[in-house]
Amino acid sequence: MMSAAVPWMGVFMAMRFPAACMTLLEAMRDAGVDVAETLRRFSGNEALLERFMRAFPQDETFSALSAAVDGARYDEAGRLAHTLKGIAGNLGFQRLQERCADLVSAARETRPADVTAIFDDVAAEHRLLLALLEQAD
Repeated sequence: MMSAAVPWMGVFMAMRFPAACMTLLEAMRDAGVDVAETLRRFSGNEALLERFMRAFPQDETFSALSAAVDGARYDEAGRLAHTLKGIAGNLGFQRLQERCADLVSAARETRPADVTAIFDDVAAEHRLLLALLEQAD
């Protein structure tokens, strides 16, 4: 069982040892996703959940969010962070969802230093998820 102190360990294992992640859902479980709860949101349809997870890398919300943060367009950044938070929540990507919620607050309150710092965390979590999705069978 993975310790809460090292939630990224599953991602590290997936990137270093791809064979250790036999399926996408096993890889997600190792990365801290509550797969049972996420499957409940998809009415138990594993194939549908996997299809949506595999589509996540093509979603353009993160790219648009990055541009909004870079351009100091805080209203737009807040809306896009809210959208990404919803996507992450639906897919069970709880850490990304939590960081996006923080970013929504910082953007809505126009706290530039916080927006930048929190966006860096969002970007790091997004990169980890993309790497994990790429490595999973």
